[in-house]
Amino acid sequence: MSFTKLPPPGAFDSIPGVRETGRHGTVVTLALEGPADPLVKALARFEVVGLDSHEADLEDVFLALYRGSDGHA
Repeated sequence: MSFTKLPPPGAFDSIPGVRETGRHGTVVTLALEGPADPLVKALARFEVVGLDSHEADLEDVFLALYRGSDGHA
């Protein structure tokens, strides 16, 4: 997602199923597992100028499962 002003770190931490995976400039990359409604409602607090969405490919799903909850392979 692209914002006019970068949201503060941790702005999306309390949203169920959302994990921040990167930041670059005014772009925040998130991974979402589950319903999008809580994320959409949280985004309303910020001025979003762009949104790109795609389903995880098989490799992403496999790596997420392989890493487990601690994030390490």
